[in-house]
Amino acid sequence: MNWYFLPAWLVAFFAFIGVSVLSQGIFYLLRLGLNYLLFKEPYRNEKETRYFLLLEENRNLKEKLSDLEQENSQILQSIIKQIQDKL
Repeated sequence: MNWYFLPAWLVAFFAFIGVSVLSQGIFYLLRLGLNYLLFKEPYRNEKETRYFLLLEENRNLKEKLSDLEQENSQILQSIIKQIQDKL
């Protein structure tokens, strides 16, 4: 394929765009690989990290809530039993 019909500056511009996209891809893959080697998890940007931290905190809060509900139920049962024993 001949690029002779395009001006030289346009070919250079396309080459620059191609090199920049290629270098960004290589940089992303390096960052992904290094982050996986160091932290044993893939790279996440700030939004993804915040989202996954909120999911983990939500799961922990649900566990604490279920524990508190169970404890509340036990306390309520003991109070009901004490009231029934007095009557």
